[in-house]
Amino acid sequence: MFLLVQVIFLCAITTSSINVVTAQFDNSNGAIDDAIRNWECDYTYQGSGCSQEFQIDGRCFAYSDCPDCWDCDPCRNFDLDCNGCVNAAEGEGCYWCPGDAVCRSVPLGPEFWNLHVGHEISSCPTAQDWQQTCDAALDSDNAFSDPLYDAMKWSYEMINVEPLWQQGITGAGVHVRINDVGFDYQHPEFANNFDPANSCASYNSDPTGIHGTGVASILAAGGDNDECAVGIAPDVALSMCAFRQDIIEPELVELMMTQLEEVDISNNSWGPTACFNLNDVRRKRHLQETDNTQECIFDDTHPASPCSFCTSLTDASQPDVSIACTQAIEEYCTDQYENDPVACSEWLDIYVSCEYHALSEQAHQAFVQGVIEGRQGKGIIYVFAAGNAHNEGSFTNADGFVNTRFTIGVGSVDKSEKHASYSTPGAALFVVAPGGDHEYITNNIIAKPGGGCMEIIGGTSFSAPVVSGVIALILQVTPSLGWRDVQAILAETSRQVDPEEPSWTTNGAGLHHSYKYGFGIVDALAAVEASKNWTNIGPERQLILLSGPLDIMIEDDASRTTINTQTVSVPENFTVESVVVYMSLQHASRGDLEITLTSPSGTESILQPGMRPENQQLAVNETWKLMTVRNWGERASGDWTLAIVDESPGDRGDCANMPYEYLWEHPVYKTIEVYTCLTAEDRRHCAAGVVYNDNVNTLFIDRGRENLTAAEACCACGGGVAVSDVNVLRSWTLAIYGHESIESDSEEAMDGDFVSVGEITSAGIEMEATQAPTMDETFGDSDQDQPGVGDASNLTAASKGASLPNNDNPLDSDSSKEGTEGLTKPSTSSESESSVREEGGDLVAGVSGTSAPGLYLCNILAVCLGLGLTLLSC
Repeated sequence: MFLLVQVIFLCAITTSSINVVTAQFDNSNGAIDDAIRNWECDYTYQGSGCSQEFQIDGRCFAYSDCPDCWDCDPCRNFDLDCNGCVNAAEGEGCYWCPGDAVCRSVPLGPEFWNLHVGHEISSCPTAQDWQQTCDAALDSDNAFSDPLYDAMKWSYEMINVEPLWQQGITGAGVHVRINDVGFDYQHPEFANNFDPANSCASYNSDPTGIHGTGVASILAAGGDNDECAVGIAPDVALSMCAFRQDIIEPELVELMMTQLEEVDISNNSWGPTACFNLNDVRRKRHLQETDNTQECIFDDTHPASPCSFCTSLTDASQPDVSIACTQAIEEYCTDQYENDPVACSEWLDIYVSCEYHALSEQAHQAFVQGVIEGRQGKGIIYVFAAGNAHNEGSFTNADGFVNTRFTIGVGSVDKSEKHASYSTPGAALFVVAPGGDHEYITNNIIAKPGGGCMEIIGGTSFSAPVVSGVIALILQVTPSLGWRDVQAILAETSRQVDPEEPSWTTNGAGLHHSYKYGFGIVDALAAVEASKNWTNIGPERQLILLSGPLDIMIEDDASRTTINTQTVSVPENFTVESVVVYMSLQHASRGDLEITLTSPSGTESILQPGMRPENQQLAVNETWKLMTVRNWGERASGDWTLAIVDESPGDRGDCANMPYEYLWEHPVYKTIEVYTCLTAEDRRHCAAGVVYNDNVNTLFIDRGRENLTAAEACCACGGGVAVSDVNVLRSWTLAIYGHESIESDSEEAMDGDFVSVGEITSAGIEMEATQAPTMDETFGDSDQDQPGVGDASNLTAASKGASLPNNDNPLDSDSSKEGTEGLTKPSTSSESESSVREEGGDLVAGVSGTSAPGLYLCNILAVCLGLGLTLLSC
């Protein structure tokens, strides 16, 4: 699958517009000073035309009946400049808020902030918090003397990093690679740590890049340099691989694999856009409103509630909705999804479309090489932003770069340690870190390209470098850790917050995990302390369970649950890390399905929340990959149950698109783009089954999956597949990744159950395996012996299926699922050959000549580098 990076930077860049008033006043002749002395504005005036929304929006615009005091205040010219603020107009007119790094002519208190409850939150809520000297503004307990330290102290305190700085733990000796669009490497904040020799040749391609400069600032801005704030690991060595905003995935992966010899951590504040707003009105569902007196499902107490515009909204099964109603739903849910997820998820399809992303085989192999060869065999630690598409209904398993055990997916919290409204949740989310949110006056202070400082709004782009910085502190103290050891330490030491959040679960190993918070907020001090006495967890092991052919009906009924259970018995010293499900299914609209995996310990993982507008069909040999980390530390033995519910009964149309992705050269601009069926429809190259633009078939420079034309693959172009009345789960495979516990209550040994593996080197793997079944040709050509699996004679696996009544989804609700009863419609499985391949090329191995259901165990790294292939996403 190709990836276009132009649309995937995981932040919403809204900077502090500190020059708005400067444009009106030139201070070279004292105009700003004069304006400050003469400035009068009633901050508490609330005329009939006043609007809370416009008063603090960064734009100076005074309405006739309401002054815009905050944005037009001439002291605002000295935001982010304490000395300029307190010395303006000879120190007669401005006040400094150290926690927000803003400057105003009035020390604002509750009488002002109470007018903006729910809109803007300040670190200086009382008049006493505002100061007129910079000496008083800088806390004497700060670990560094940087002038805007206090404006970022909320972040430092949240992750508990200051005690480490006071011990001199600042990331020295650790190398972090940033993959981004470029940054101002000449800014004084990076004078002592940028390493051009180990950067890609493109590192200086965009020194004006705000996004890359912001990521680098939060990670590694220097300390005690009289510039802005300080990065989490100010003494790391920092390298950069810069890429174009229109880069495609093969080029991006190639950059990610460049100059890795010295790299310890790879920070990636970008990702694919799996679910996105539909800006084209013609593609939204808006028909005629019907008469219905039932209660509206949206929160009717909110001033922007769609209930004021829609008289017939009970659930999404109603086909007839007016244009005004759909626009009201889009505006409301884009802003309020976090607070009203149940209702908004019902109506996602009127303003959102989804195309799930899976890792290409090239990207997968890049990660494999990085964790095997990187850091002298200990593995590069890959950190990825989880995404900012919560308001569009996205989830972590829709992003192939987070939906993999090779990476640490990072979400965001705001300044009050609550889930940031934009942060993408899911079962694959690992941890969260400070990111900020739109309702705060100030979020993140960064270096400004070209010199100086600036403020930037929150995003998971700026949470990821916080975690990368914490990992750098860990590796400075304990450089011997492997990539999975770092993950285990973060899972065990991250801090649970917001305990009322319903998706928190305590798994069978006693670890807490939430779809919104992962294992919690990263705790730098706790993680570093844990690393000091850490014993590495050893080689990665893998259990593979094959269901065999099932053909279980997925009922078109939200009250019924299709289930299938696989049972495994292994020695008790096998400890689970990540768990992956690969499904082969036929369904008219797979986004409608809520898919849940329950472990033997009873831990539930919602792998897909359902009610998502995504109906792309899998290719013939593809499987759908979904991952969870919620079982970390559990035992593997027992029943693993897969449950599927069609949350949106009825199909979304009579046609579904086939896999269709091409690289396309724009005929005018000559740019390279990713072209899909949605592209053809959105640009009106195709409509109502007719191809209107011959370029659709002539300008492709690379074939996509299945080698189909638009007329064959896309519904709008006359192709696609007819929606079938038969929706079935054909089969599924469970891959459990983990390790042998060093200490275990069980005296059983895993030796003999796993393959015996020789030395792993960059040149290949020498294997010794006995009693192993042969592997099928789908491994491809290889100069080496094909890998086998160990004798599984003392292991058992079973499969059984049924349909159950359904309950609610905690990813989109305020309560967790309860148990189900009423077993009906049992199904059977039979012995047969099984061959699986993950969507996007991640899974390319097949197994034949074995009984299904079956269980296989192997040392996972034994089948990767030596063959250049993967076994079940190894």
